Amino acid sequence: KPVRYIGGEWNAVLSKPDADLRFAIAYPDVYEVGMSYLGIQILYGLLNEQPWIWCERSFAPWSDLEAALRRNHALLGTVESGTPLKDLDILGFSLQHEMLYTNVLTMLELGGIPIAARDRTDGHPLVIAGGPCAYNPMPMVDFIDAFVIGEGEDVALELCERVRTLKREGAGRARLLTELGKISGVFVPSLYEYETNRLGERFPRRSLVEGVPDVVEKRVIADFENSYYPTRQIVPNTPIVHHRLALEVMRGCPGGCRFCQAGYTDRPVRERSPQRLMQDAEEGLKQTGFNEIGLLSLSTADYTQLPGLCAGLIQEYFPQRVALSLPSLRIDSFPSRVTQEIGKVRHTGLTFAPEAGTERLRWAINKLIYDAEIYAKVRESVSANQDTVKFYFMVGLPTETDDDLQGIVDTVLNIKRILRDSGKRRARIHVGISPFVPKPHTAYQWYGQISREEIT
Repeated sequence: KPVRYIGGEWNAVLSKPDADLRFAIAYPDVYEVGMSYLGIQILYGLLNEQPWIWCERSFAPWSDLEAALRRNHALLGTVESGTPLKDLDILGFSLQHEMLYTNVLTMLELGGIPIAARDRTDGHPLVIAGGPCAYNPMPMVDFIDAFVIGEGEDVALELCERVRTLKREGAGRARLLTELGKISGVFVPSLYEYETNRLGERFPRRSLVEGVPDVVEKRVIADFENSYYPTRQIVPNTPIVHHRLALEVMRGCPGGCRFCQAGYTDRPVRERSPQRLMQDAEEGLKQTGFNEIGLLSLSTADYTQLPGLCAGLIQEYFPQRVALSLPSLRIDSFPSRVTQEIGKVRHTGLTFAPEAGTERLRWAINKLIYDAEIYAKVRESVSANQDTVKFYFMVGLPTETDDDLQGIVDTVLNIKRILRDSGKRRARIHVGISPFVPKPHTAYQWYGQISREEIT
């Protein structure tokens, strides 16, 4: 798919000759996945609003292009200008899940940057990383120069300003890293003394530099209502995973599911007002031409003003045939009248995540949903002419038994029966089953993961 690499998309910043700082957001997965992530749009728009920063993008190539780059001794570059990654000032990776770690190493190698942080010199870019995985940086400390812990909007600008100032002063790599380590929310692995615990795990014990804190506290956007939102989002030239205008309605989640890292790390819960979201939707649709709006958060159904917001968006954009979609929803907090609203323009389907097949296991993981609630929501969905319902489950959860696994089968069969009895011939159910992965900072972080053989 060459369109992944050619760039030139609507709203992309294709040149900025007077920029003092060259920055690239590196997403270690293919273009279609990376461009579906709102965080890239936020940082891209925010940094490019500064006249002295040119922020570009780079994605992990598919195996065919990787082979071609190696065969021709060519370097991986940015989408906008093709600049090799080694020629940038800052390369910022977004670490969304642990399976991307090897892609980070591949992109560094293909971009002409030494994989090990200790091998980089003053002529190499600073390699930073943020995202959910940065909350547990230790697996990647040998490869990343600095980690951004927490929400990145404010700290990204502060970090870029510090680098620009120091580069103007002729500062070398060592001083750059030392000064970055003094920024709140930034962890620089090379500035710490390490210990090894009885399990053989290495961890930072204390800072070696005055002014660098022993404990790095996460950065939090306190005024989420007035924080930056990118209305001029890049419009991909090819279908991607989520091809729509993404509106972030809330950060944090009140649910507290014991397996969910984001439910712990993204606290506190903060909401945007419907008035602000309506303004962002109007400007965003004007700038992009998308025909669908996605309301995003960890738990959109818990957004306190969801029914009114949905009604307002439908009323405003129904004449333009702009559809409304929601991400995975909490069944126990999903307002029934929202189902009616979002089906008025186009049937985008509803997605629910009960996670476990029995009430006993759902209570154990703190996902307090009754079976009756699941079946009631399915009936509401088909009565509102939603033609697709999606359900996500997990296997390998702590305390799981064979009865819990059979519960998934029974639940799906009961849902199929409800759909069949509803008389809606087009109604379909999609089921996703994933293995439980213990995440740092959660109540289940010390539980093991079941083997590949058990999963299959």
